[in-house]
Amino acid sequence: MQRIFTFGIAATAAALSCSVSARAASTAYASAVMADSPYLYYRLGETTGTAAADASGNGRNGTYVNVPSANLGKAGSKASGDTAATFNGSNAYLASPAAASGFGAAIGTSSYELVFKVNSGFSVTAATTSIFGVAANKTQTNGTNLTAVSFSLNQTATGVTNTSTTAPTAVAFFRDQAGNSVRAAFSELTLTDGNYHDLIITYGGARNIGIYVDGVNLAFTPSGAGGSGTYYSDMNPYFAGSNGRGTASGFAPITLDEASIYTGILTQDSIATHAAAAVPEPAVLGVIGIGCVLSLRRRR
Repeated sequence: MQRIFTFGIAATAAALSCSVSARAASTAYASAVMADSPYLYYRLGETTGTAAADASGNGRNGTYVNVPSANLGKAGSKASGDTAATFNGSNAYLASPAAASGFGAAIGTSSYELVFKVNSGFSVTAATTSIFGVAANKTQTNGTNLTAVSFSLNQTATGVTNTSTTAPTAVAFFRDQAGNSVRAAFSELTLTDGNYHDLIITYGGARNIGIYVDGVNLAFTPSGAGGSGTYYSDMNPYFAGSNGRGTASGFAPITLDEASIYTGILTQDSIATHAAAAVPEPAVLGVIGIGCVLSLRRRR
């Protein structure tokens, strides 16, 4: 009897913890992001208009381009607690003009985080699409060296479209002002399953790249020697698309819930904390749910 009574208390505590966590999830994730002093932080909780508020406090508001109000206010991840924005994959993206000035100086040690899911129209056999891109915010005579950062779906380690249905890959790409680059291809099987995921990419110059999906450090083999860390100062980040020489392209059909950039490399502890808040473990929630039921039965 004593064991049953003790379990009932534990289950009741778990039930209370489950209830509180569900209500406080958005606060937990936002707090984790803010604790790492983001350069910008878009929660994408708007329901109308063209402005995406910067929650970092740095005033680097974004601009929705070709995103009608009907595509705002969409269901976000369970953990975020707010809404998300859907991008159509043909001409819609989020630009960050207020973030452009001086950002290039920070690319050599930087981190990027997106909580997103691919929309139902996404296909692993389609053309390469960009979920994030940074390039010099101008037309430049130096040709192909403008794109400094891009995270693309359906791409191989050599930079061409990957249409494999069994081994689809995504790519993180960094290139400095001199044209030196590094590319890291990784499996996108989990990332493109239609569920929300937390993607974090860190960059420390040269071939120092870290890729994390839901807190798991993915293995990859980088190609290219990497950059020297010198980038054009005026760099404009684009989300759900790429910025090539100041022109949007490579639009991705995604629903973006949270997006943040950091001018430093997130620690392993921070990455784990962000992922745990962004994408709670379903199995753990299931066990807690059972505990809640058992607790209620015991009290009867």
